[in-house]
Amino acid sequence: MKKGLFVLFAALLVVGLPLSALAGTQVYHFKDEAVDFCQAYSVYDQFPGPAAEFGQDVWVCYVGTRHSTVRVKTNKDNTTDVGWNSVITGDVTITPGQGGDYFAAAATLRAPVVISPKPSGDILFQGNLQVEEVAQDDGNDGACLQADNKAMFGIQGGLQGAAYGCWESGKVDYLMHHWKINGNSVFFFKYTIKDGVHCFEDTRGTSYCSN
Repeated sequence: MKKGLFVLFAALLVVGLPLSALAGTQVYHFKDEAVDFCQAYSVYDQFPGPAAEFGQDVWVCYVGTRHSTVRVKTNKDNTTDVGWNSVITGDVTITPGQGGDYFAAAATLRAPVVISPKPSGDILFQGNLQVEEVAQDDGNDGACLQADNKAMFGIQGGLQGAAYGCWESGKVDYLMHHWKINGNSVFFFKYTIKDGVHCFEDTRGTSYCSN
């Protein structure tokens, strides 16, 4: 095998995408996109996340940047396949879950919100955040590809994939979405979709898979 082909094959193995995903594909790179949002976690939720670690409802606020590479392929039947990988890095601050009905609504939706000013109260933890994402949406059934050629399942700025329709995860062909707060020491969860099987696991050993 020629050296150039070997390097290409190795790179495809790293991102976990098929060789066919790059045939006739347009590639777009996005760097230093701002990420600034908060999420509410309740100890009463089925998946309490960081709230379980601190034994109380919490706000988790993130500030950082997102880097992504998006691959767009137009097929002969005019359908579009989209694949992407992205990394978010930044800082995280965790405070008590104050905010009454607003907190309750945010926790129920499990969606990121933009808050100004940020939640106040005693700082329970400050550290770093990393979110890794690799995905493939053949046919763009999940409407993950946007007009500006960006694509995401998770977070961009204060918006989540749900805001674009991409959060309808049953329509995504492949996904690896991994959150880590301070490495794996405070909180992590990993959500994967492959061959129609959805799997979830988190810091406390909660895990399940379903079709």
